Amino acid sequence: MTLRCTKKLLKRVPSSSTSSGVRPTNALGDWYADILFTEAAWVVICVSERSLVSVVIPARGLSSLVPRFRVAVGDLLLRLGVSNEQVRAEREEMVEIVVGPTASRSVLGSMNDLMFQCRGRLAQSGVTDLESIALELAEVPCRPLGYKHPGQVAVELLRPVITRAFVRPSQNPKSRLESEGA
Repeated sequence: MTLRCTKKLLKRVPSSSTSSGVRPTNALGDWYADILFTEAAWVVICVSERSLVSVVIPARGLSSLVPRFRVAVGDLLLRLGVSNEQVRAEREEMVEIVVGPTASRSVLGSMNDLMFQCRGRLAQSGVTDLESIALELAEVPCRPLGYKHPGQVAVELLRPVITRAFVRPSQNPKSRLESEGA
């Protein structure tokens, strides 16, 4: 998995390897990160490319960003109602995190929208609980998701594969026979 940082953040985060050719094996895909400077606090916002669910982490100690990011993702998923087993499986797939540059302008655009929301919440809350801000961001409808909430999409992506395999109508034998005129 790759933590895809903006140029502004990439200059500040130590990276030991490159992300070329690294394909995500976790359900939420690569994550995009940027640093947000406000009067209230300096934070890093990380956004999943597949669900747009976000975690907000203090920007202090950027050398420990990757391990703190991994913990923040697990904590957020638990608060969204994802089972312990599914969180453990997602964390296991996130053991090897490579830091690299961004690759999708679409995700960057969504991240900029979420950063705007985050900036407003930081100004309102006085930065007491970044996890609560992340939960609020998980409820913001996003156009690229068909106006679904990122938290809802993340939970759907983390459902066991066997559950998702049987929801496609095209796999229903009766509907296939009807379409063939039988």
